[in-house]
Amino acid sequence: MAFRVKQETGLNGFRGLPEMKAQDIVSIDYEELPDGELKAVYVAKFRVSGPPAGLENFKGL
Repeated sequence: MAFRVKQETGLNGFRGLPEMKAQDIVSIDYEELPDGELKAVYVAKFRVSGPPAGLENFKGL
């Protein structure tokens, strides 16, 4: 899917599209325009940090 990002598009987790990388995980709120174009309204980048430290030693409750 291709989205049109305009100056009024809200961004969270980065300041601009040049900071985005191919492996980034994002959520995009968008609206479909009458001509079929998808306009990004809000783009948020998610941080994936992995399991908490010490989880490999957890034996259960």
